[in-house]
Amino acid sequence: MRLRRLAPLALGLIVVLSTAAPAAAASTVVRHVIRTSSWSTPATDPTGLELVNGQLLVVDSEVDETRFDKGKNLWRVTRRGSVLQSLSTLRFSDEPTDIAADPAAHIWYISDDGSFGGIGGKVFVKLLGPDNKYGTADDGRRSFSTGAFGSHDPEGLAFGDNTLWISDGTTGNVYRVQAGPNGKIEGAGTDDVITVFDLSGLGVEDLEGIEFSHGRLFVLAAEPNADILELDPSNGALKRAFDLSTAGLRHPSDVVFGASSTNPSRRSFYVSDRGIDNNGHPNQNDGKIVEVQTVATPPNLIRNGSFEKDRNGDGRPDSWTVNSHFSRTTLARKEGTHSGRHRSVTSATYSVRQDVNDVVAGETYHFEGYTKIPSTNDTFTYRVRMVWFGSNGTKISTSNMVLITSPKLHWTKSIRNVVAPAGTVRAKVVMSITGLNSTIYVDAFSLTVVS
Repeated sequence: MRLRRLAPLALGLIVVLSTAAPAAAASTVVRHVIRTSSWSTPATDPTGLELVNGQLLVVDSEVDETRFDKGKNLWRVTRRGSVLQSLSTLRFSDEPTDIAADPAAHIWYISDDGSFGGIGGKVFVKLLGPDNKYGTADDGRRSFSTGAFGSHDPEGLAFGDNTLWISDGTTGNVYRVQAGPNGKIEGAGTDDVITVFDLSGLGVEDLEGIEFSHGRLFVLAAEPNADILELDPSNGALKRAFDLSTAGLRHPSDVVFGASSTNPSRRSFYVSDRGIDNNGHPNQNDGKIVEVQTVATPPNLIRNGSFEKDRNGDGRPDSWTVNSHFSRTTLARKEGTHSGRHRSVTSATYSVRQDVNDVVAGETYHFEGYTKIPSTNDTFTYRVRMVWFGSNGTKISTSNMVLITSPKLHWTKSIRNVVAPAGTVRAKVVMSITGLNSTIYVDAFSLTVVS
């Protein structure tokens, strides 16, 4: 991690360059889907979320440009998606990109990525009056420019620890605006301390969502099924990622983290999805909010699927049957320090296998594995199969998972779901080689229960 200060023109802005390597993503599962498109006053493109006092706040920067416009672009809803109130920011902002709340101070922060006096980006600070209700006569309002400290496209907002967190959709940076001695967040040229996390080292672009909750900082890019990234709030370093590949997101726009909609003792991520952008498709109404929870990574039923272990030092991967043509190597690897290597110069035909005992009839099993095969003119066949057996040891059937007959110059991932047939009590995973007169590298094999 490197730290440098910008020139004085940057108003004391501190830039932190985040160079941490990406982490393996934790699995998530969808718990509930809120169709914002189905509300009587729909949110066609929900761009921002906040979770406060057990309720969701939702803003939409595009609905006013569609035929579905009813003069409302801010909603207060339950965590299950029932609309409690439809509101508007149009008196001061027709482009609200996100909303964050400081409930203790009765403040709502609303970002806008429009141009103000030729400078892009502003945050409106909505001061709720004594009635603690939005939009009533006792409200106050002020604002500050985000472009003044470099965020010309403030897409995401979050509040926590007397700090406003801003994610920028153009630069992919995160801005941390900490209140100074006067206790107010007022932006550049004040006593606020402003820090920017440069996330370019993480390959993050179009950073639209950000959340700070329970001392944890999360960001989300506007890419289909993009991972939620958890960052270290002190320096922006990547801590972990959460996989959203099962959520079916087309254009994720924001994320909040808090009490589940079904069990408040558990926590969920709520992720807004704009679907097809109303900018180019004003008649599209497909907005939604997806609630997901992390799940424990299922155990790998293939032992030594990474081919890393060789306790007796014989050069052969543990847990697999021994064959003179199969060894453990460091010459190529997808993960870790070793892979498995099939090698022959005699057009060998053979198989390598291991028993899989923890299988249940009717269950679906998910296989993943990588293969790399250097250029060769050899005619060969490489297969990976699951062979299913009944209680009396009789073979029931075989499920094919990998079939390769030509070189793969780069690591190639094979994915397959297979179902254990009726009567199954155990299985074998088998690598079969036919007519090999070259080299095949294998790595990162896994077999997990889908359900």
